[in-house]
Amino acid sequence: PIEQKEEFMKFIKESVAESKKKQREAKQARKKAIEEMSAESKAAFENMRFYKFYPVQTPDIPDISNVKVP
Repeated sequence: PIEQKEEFMKFIKESVAESKKKQREAKQARKKAIEEMSAESKAAFENMRFYKFYPVQTPDIPDISNVKVP
């Protein structure tokens, strides 16, 4: 079990390092893409807004409350 533990710890460290490297590369790619954007598209990207939509129960919609999961 001790040999397996050491191998397992080595495997975990390698996989963590690999995933961190991928995350770093993705972050750098995002920064590079933002830097290479034109000023107009960069301004649009920074001023972007997201809206949430919450549907409201109306009389013309059938009642599904007895079918929904509690």
